[in-house]
Amino acid sequence: MAKTGFPIPQQTAQALENLREEKGLTYKKLAGELRLSQDTLTKIFKKGSVASSIHEVVQQYLSRAGLGTPVLLGTRLGFHIRNGSNFDKIIREAKNLVYLSGVNIIRATPYTWLHDLLSQKSDGAFELRFMICDPASTEALGFAKYDQTYEDPGQFKSSLIIALDAFQKLRKVFPQFFDYRLLPFVPPFALLIIDKQRDDGGYVKAEIYCAKPWRTPPMRHRPSLFLDKSTEPWRTYFLTQWENQWNLGNEPRELTEEEVKILKANLPTSSSKK
Repeated sequence: MAKTGFPIPQQTAQALENLREEKGLTYKKLAGELRLSQDTLTKIFKKGSVASSIHEVVQQYLSRAGLGTPVLLGTRLGFHIRNGSNFDKIIREAKNLVYLSGVNIIRATPYTWLHDLLSQKSDGAFELRFMICDPASTEALGFAKYDQTYEDPGQFKSSLIIALDAFQKLRKVFPQFFDYRLLPFVPPFALLIIDKQRDDGGYVKAEIYCAKPWRTPPMRHRPSLFLDKSTEPWRTYFLTQWENQWNLGNEPRELTEEEVKILKANLPTSSSKK
């Protein structure tokens, strides 16, 4: 097959080749049939998505020719970098469901924050689920060597134990609303899922973990994928990933003696009495 110079998807390229052979056309004649003039190609390049644009033109042509149109799987998905300034606001506005997973919950006093949230929501049908790394997992603690949020595995482990202590207490106070799992591995991305059953698809975000240093100008935050219904099937893919990770996670457990000692050494007195 002749090289076209642009990334036409493989399925489309094969369909074009079959059409060319069937009609006995030269490549030049085929290009003319598709009406891909130099002018058109220039516009396509300026649009920034050559494969998608050419695929659209080809689909229209093949449809007119009465042939099946190949499906383009590699459509573009935009990366939107946003800071966390609206994180609390987004969660507090949730109506029915909040699923949040990641290596840890970044809060100095996670119990107070989540207790306040659940107290506001517990008068109706509301579900809050968390997944974080298991502080007992050596593999999970390796995240501290990869990410610049923590100085060392010991600091990371202490923060996980503080979160686990908060989760245990919250599960006892709000058993019908709150649950969690402990991941024995480092997830490749964090997930925030809010009210996924809403007509508009709710709020689904996947934040990708990057090797340090990732806080390099002009970016101060990790890249995040915001997945509305227009991104299907990727939205469903990441929703399924949540379920997969939940099923792989360890069940809720009590703190070990070692973890209790670490907790007492790191937890502020006012929070430990919660």
